[in-house]
Amino acid sequence: MKKAADQGHAQSMFAIGNYYSHGLFGLPKDRAEAVVWFRKAAELGFPLAEDMLGAAYEYGQGVERDPAQAKHWYQKTLEDTRKEAEQGDAAAQLWLGQMYERGFSDVQKNTALALYWYRKAAQQDGPLKSDAQSAVARLERDTSP
Repeated sequence: MKKAADQGHAQSMFAIGNYYSHGLFGLPKDRAEAVVWFRKAAELGFPLAEDMLGAAYEYGQGVERDPAQAKHWYQKTLEDTRKEAEQGDAAAQLWLGQMYERGFSDVQKNTALALYWYRKAAQQDGPLKSDAQSAVARLERDTSP
């Protein structure tokens, strides 16, 4: 994993951050070291790492609590997730649907947008299709008069 991270693979950097965050695979639980790895992946535009970095700043885990930095990284998460969703990434579409369904940082709950993104994900073949279809059915059921 480290070899891939050293070659600029953001998902590997994110994974290493998670290993330190939870003390996995023989690594010590070290939130500060986790933040180092999340930041590396976040600076490459990896939304999951941006989200974890936002949470670290929001809750003061491995860094000083800093609401402004938390907000910055959460906004980057939304921007980069939206870009990936618009490019047809089903996982990003599903996640964006969840952000709008539940509300996320500065994202207000918006059932219409949640349904839009869930439907986009449900139109794609792949392992997330059934999850997206279930989300569409649930939201339509919950919002019908």
